Amino acid sequence: MAVRVKVRIALGGHSVQVVAIANTGFETDDAQLLLPVAIGKHLRGTRASKATPIRYATAGGMGLSLVPIGIGSVRALVPDRQTPAVDARILVSQDETEIVMNDVLVEALGLVLLKPGHGIWRFLDDAQDRERPSEPRTTY
Repeated sequence: MAVRVKVRIALGGHSVQVVAIANTGFETDDAQLLLPVAIGKHLRGTRASKATPIRYATAGGMGLSLVPIGIGSVRALVPDRQTPAVDARILVSQDETEIVMNDVLVEALGLVLLKPGHGIWRFLDDAQDRERPSEPRTTY
């Protein structure tokens, strides 16, 4: 199991509430969110993307081609609160089936991964003994 959190993504007048995986192995210098094609199309609406794909290096050494569709806002949502919006570069992958938050976005949202193998996390400002469970794995 991994840490998965419900988030609201807003971009260009469209928004969607989804479950995203907190992946600290997805390392970049700015907050980024990787989307499957179906969610990218929903957020893009009828606007066609003319963006040039960006090549990313992966741990396996293979290049990954991602299409940037803009800067959106991301909020973490739990029953007792939602975080302030964080701006993140929104990328679309032909190959991904889950929504993936990178290390910078995880930190900016104040998520602390306590027991990632068991899907246990908390917010940075939660009580030290607070443990929050992950959302179920959701594919798109």
